[in-house]
Amino acid sequence: MVHLLAFSNKEITKENILKYEFELLKGPTDFEIDYKCDALLNVSDDKRFSGNTLVIHEKYGAFLVEETTKELVNKFYKRNAVGFALSKVLANFFSLKHYVPFVFMYVVYMPISGGTRKNTDWIGLHLMNSCRQNKKEAYFITTQGFIIKVTFPKGDLDRRVHDACVLCEKCVAFFLPLIIDGGIDVKGCSFTGLVVKFGNCHCPLHNKVKYGNDPQIIGLMFINFIIDHLGIESVNPEEEKKHYRRFLSRLKKHY
Repeated sequence: MVHLLAFSNKEITKENILKYEFELLKGPTDFEIDYKCDALLNVSDDKRFSGNTLVIHEKYGAFLVEETTKELVNKFYKRNAVGFALSKVLANFFSLKHYVPFVFMYVVYMPISGGTRKNTDWIGLHLMNSCRQNKKEAYFITTQGFIIKVTFPKGDLDRRVHDACVLCEKCVAFFLPLIIDGGIDVKGCSFTGLVVKFGNCHCPLHNKVKYGNDPQIIGLMFINFIIDHLGIESVNPEEEKKHYRRFLSRLKKHY
């Protein structure tokens, strides 16, 4: 592992990290993906080292792991039990078809050039202070003050971060009333990074959050997503799914 202090006076990039000897880039043997990863950088095309992902971690520093970025991000289900399901439901609600981020309350991991089906770079927006774009490069400053630079081949960075923040706001709007109704005293996060950067935005997408903020609707969409992915082991699984949907349609009318 390479401590992030080694990058105090230079940018954290794949090239700068891979200059170190392979022995220094070995990660913790018992590492499990968590929400303290500043970035997951895809190096699967670089065959110089035995590893597919460069992990930039707040505690452990920079190190290589065998799993691809796709495999690591898809392992988030072990931490929240739903993985990408909620993110995909929310993205569908807001008609966001590409670059779907991983969203769970105030935790947001944004893909740089692809999605869950590709090995791409991922940035933890909840651990970033700021970001900027220079043509086809994106610069992120972490909460610890380090600069991460990645190739940003397509699109507008501010727009991409904005859309990820919209999903984050909707996710919080969905869960928070349920938690409060359960009698739990909720204290706000001390720091949320970039995920609240667009909190005062009044664009149509944000207005859909503010004026169409209906947890029941999102709840039903989430259940519908689960039904679509049920591995029903019966003679007529599709008929059984139709039965669930008819029940859901009655609930929708009630609400």
